[in-house]
Amino acid sequence: MKCIGLKQARSRERKQRNRIERAEEAGDLHLARHRMQEYLRSFDAKLAATAKAFQKMHPGAKLPKVELAEIAAKLSPWKGTKEPARVSARLKSSGGYRTVVDFGIENRALQYLVCGALRPWAKRQLHQDQYGLRDGRDAAIKAATEALDEGFAWAVTADVKDFYPSINGKKLQKLLPLSEEVTRLVILSRYLGLFPGIRPLGVTTAEFMAQARQGIPQGSAVSGLLAEVVLAPLFTALPEGVRVINYADNFLILAPSKAEACSNVNALRCACESLPAGPLRLVANEPRPSTEWFEFLGYSMRAHEGKASICPSNGNMERFNHIANDYEDDLLEGVGDGDKLFKDAERFVRSWSSAFQRWPCSDLNCAMWLNNFDEAAEIGAFLGPDFE
Repeated sequence: MKCIGLKQARSRERKQRNRIERAEEAGDLHLARHRMQEYLRSFDAKLAATAKAFQKMHPGAKLPKVELAEIAAKLSPWKGTKEPARVSARLKSSGGYRTVVDFGIENRALQYLVCGALRPWAKRQLHQDQYGLRDGRDAAIKAATEALDEGFAWAVTADVKDFYPSINGKKLQKLLPLSEEVTRLVILSRYLGLFPGIRPLGVTTAEFMAQARQGIPQGSAVSGLLAEVVLAPLFTALPEGVRVINYADNFLILAPSKAEACSNVNALRCACESLPAGPLRLVANEPRPSTEWFEFLGYSMRAHEGKASICPSNGNMERFNHIANDYEDDLLEGVGDGDKLFKDAERFVRSWSSAFQRWPCSDLNCAMWLNNFDEAAEIGAFLGPDFE
């Protein structure tokens, strides 16, 4: 099978996406939908989506271009795929569990394909304080710290209970600019080839899978984009003088007074219940002065002497220290392949530090642990694994 280069395919895919975006910006919805259909049929877009799916599933791994092309050539978002996807339970820190789906390359490639087609349309739906699709968690944390610097006196954190399973599939089909077949076969949990993986004790397989088939699956490459689109109408319900920062289904509500904070939580709660793809249930914590520590997106933050102070949450810090200490102990004891162990430890610390780069001490913490690992590896290599 003849296979064009990935570089050319990606270049052509970007041009096709830009054409959809130009039509959206011009307000020519008929042309935008036509170009969206062309994009979904495009081999270039399918090949780019397949390559991205493979890279995300197997970081650093290689697959012959001809094999990627063979997978891409048979993809059709109107037909879906019979590729199975495993459902597992992931425990929540707050108690209970969420269902997370692990997808194969065909499912994930279809998700990236649909995500690419929807992105230009989705951008036009979003509010400037929604960060999941545009700039990510780091930008949301930056916005939160800037808002604290502006002097908002009260803060409330909130999220949507069972967000992804609670999205109404039939209503979502009407909301999205896609055919019903594409929405059903690529996006909605109900029509995917799900099979049970690890499930919680006391929950039957039938109950577990019934939960997994509701709404849209967490773990899908397109779920983050859909989360933003579903929640975007909430911002029209907010009055002046309040700041709401949104990332996926997480909210930080900042207001000048406790009464305004409570009022805006109630406004958001009512708006959630009447969302086009709802109803959804907003769960909010108690309002607290912004000078007290509160958690948002894995960080702890507060306003202190007119400036924002932030650091990783206690739970994240404890988990990091536990894993880093285990690596250090193993290096000291000379366990297994020392070089591989050191690289794994270094990768873990650098990755974690990158995830918390808004913490002012992130680089210092990273350097300290890398130095600890260096010293532990030298001692472990000198003493050997049999030293007592």
